[in-house]
Amino acid sequence: MLAGPSLVFVLAAISTAAAAVLPSTNPRILNARQDTGVTCQTTDGSPRNVAVTDAINELKGRKEGKAICPQSNWGGSQCTTIVEQDSAAIAICGGSDILDDTGFECMKLAEFAMQIQSECADENLGRVGGTFTINASQRVVVFHT
Repeated sequence: MLAGPSLVFVLAAISTAAAAVLPSTNPRILNARQDTGVTCQTTDGSPRNVAVTDAINELKGRKEGKAICPQSNWGGSQCTTIVEQDSAAIAICGGSDILDDTGFECMKLAEFAMQIQSECADENLGRVGGTFTINASQRVVVFHT
């Protein structure tokens, strides 16, 4: 059985090792790592990558990206499909804590979808799908129509 200084050393070593594995409790770090950004969901049932590119380009082209893409479904899924191209659809989902009835500029939604495409495209399948979480209650989704 350990006693005295040896026990203190062992506990300190265990405590240091645990701290290296445990997630941060800093809210900004938690938010940046877990609550925002891209979550890939690419499968063989995802939209074709080229169709996602076409949908993104349609968003960019709406009044040169300055048009407003509204979130108008405040019930049920709280998702509004903004654009569909062939097998691809891009939707905005979630509550209105930051997003109001006017929505986001379409170019901003295109940028979120491009991030999904950049991080989630499966070149072998030629498909892409996923979610960009904007904040705790809002997200952009690239999915199959």
